[in-house]
Amino acid sequence: MTQRKKTYLTNKDRKVGDKCICPICKCEFTKTHYAQAFCCNECKVKYHNDKQRGKRNDYFRKYNMKHPERYERVGIDLEFEKWKAEYYRDSTCFGELPPVTIDEEELYRQYLGID
Repeated sequence: MTQRKKTYLTNKDRKVGDKCICPICKCEFTKTHYAQAFCCNECKVKYHNDKQRGKRNDYFRKYNMKHPERYERVGIDLEFEKWKAEYYRDSTCFGELPPVTIDEEELYRQYLGID
């Protein structure tokens, strides 16, 4: 379980009026509602989007590997996608995001061996 998830669950267990630490921005806030776990709505949205992103990406990665004609139709390098799937499989833990998210261009340069 990631530190972010542990902080989230700890905040959910706390009582109204207790001091909590936001799992996203690490700022301290006072819990004002029994279901509150984040300091603001932006942090809440970011947490849940990041949590789902790994699951969505994994689904589409598997779908695209089964249907390689899609790559030809939209002009995507199939070998790069296979390499990227292996890269993420090595750097993720049970569907969670890698510790550091790399943008697509930097990942492609890494694939090509360009520094």
